Amino acid sequence: MTKSIHPNSLKNLAPSFTKDNAREMQLKSAASRKASSDARQALKMSMGDWKKYKEDVLDHVDMNSLDVLKILMFKALEKDELDTASELASKIAEYEQPKLQRRELQIEDLGAETLSDEELDKKIRLLRVI
Repeated sequence: MTKSIHPNSLKNLAPSFTKDNAREMQLKSAASRKASSDARQALKMSMGDWKKYKEDVLDHVDMNSLDVLKILMFKALEKDELDTASELASKIAEYEQPKLQRRELQIEDLGAETLSDEELDKKIRLLRVI
């Protein structure tokens, strides 16, 4: 009488290595390490490029945050990323053109107890539309 392993047992999660799949896993691991190494090298090169760009351009050009937003918007348009470009354009518009339709609301608290009858009657007549 042999005891069978239940299908939901954690023992089923243990990897079963054979010569074939061990070699396959070794190749996948090597490819992953190579990709990580290539990504690190690309990052090092981009940091070097950034330092050169900073020395050549940013130290000699006076740019503000609005200029950076405009550059990002044009790059997004070049890549056909219309959602990103429209979000950036709306942020830029807030700085370039102030909203002309803003109104200041003044809320006046009218207390009947502080007004005379004549003043109260006058305020009521002003508020009536009829």
